[in-house]
Amino acid sequence: MSFYAGQPPLHVAAQLVMGGFFLFQGIKNVGRWTTNVGRMAALGIPNPPLWFTIGFVIRVTGTFLVLLDWHTGIGVALLMLFTVLATSVFHRFWRMTDPVRAEYHFLLLTYNVFVIGALLLLL
Repeated sequence: MSFYAGQPPLHVAAQLVMGGFFLFQGIKNVGRWTTNVGRMAALGIPNPPLWFTIGFVIRVTGTFLVLLDWHTGIGVALLMLFTVLATSVFHRFWRMTDPVRAEYHFLLLTYNVFVIGALLLLL
């Protein structure tokens, strides 16, 4: 198997940047396991440790498929699925009563839409 065979340098750079982004965020979020599981519990998510673990597995699998340029389309789909699920759980700005907090979470939601757009460019 030849990684990144025949791909233009900018495409390779994009895969490495996106893969690196998801890898860094995944490591950071696992390091904050208790905080993230607590946030999920506070939002009423049943069995937060299980769902956090499932999310982590989806993210890590997608990340390594993209970074290794192996079944990249599946990796991109997994990262898009993870992004949509995480956004729908953590950034429900319309439920927030504090306008500053709501605005911040709206910004994060739009940021994640941008991430999905960038992932689409890897296909």
